[in-house]
Amino acid sequence: MNQDKTTLKRITTAHPFLREALLCIYLECIALLTNPRVMLRFSCVLRTPEEQDDLYSQGRHDNPGRIVTWVKKWFSFHQYGLAVDIVLLVDRDGNGTFESASWDAAKDWDSDGVPDWLEVVEIFRKYGWDWGIITRSGKHIDKPHFQRTFGYTAAQLKKLPRDKEGYPVLFSKAA
Repeated sequence: MNQDKTTLKRITTAHPFLREALLCIYLECIALLTNPRVMLRFSCVLRTPEEQDDLYSQGRHDNPGRIVTWVKKWFSFHQYGLAVDIVLLVDRDGNGTFESASWDAAKDWDSDGVPDWLEVVEIFRKYGWDWGIITRSGKHIDKPHFQRTFGYTAAQLKKLPRDKEGYPVLFSKAA
């Protein structure tokens, strides 16, 4: 079972209400992915508004690269610690360095008959997370993305009071 120190650190940046569940999700996922040459990484959890704007500008306004996001700052659930992007890291030569990244949703690295990506999706869903952005045709267009919004829109989250760490207060004690 490959525990990724980078992922463990990123889990601590999630909304405090989600940290424990997110750690459980991660540990459950890595227990299910049994090929020692594949490691699950949370590539992004909390993202600053500046990082979001930088990503948004990619592929637009004469900035090189391909478009990777459709939302500007404060309209991504990453700014509130309520979203996770994933990637599978692959140690192709067996030397322990995990030198390549895979977003292949069909690859079954552990040969158990189920694509590894979909095994991860099912665990996130079990914990109540939404997967990706789904178009009207039902196609997932942001396969690495998971979010847990508790019914809030990004616009509503932006207006909520903040806790001492700067995260939105999702549930008031009076509710």
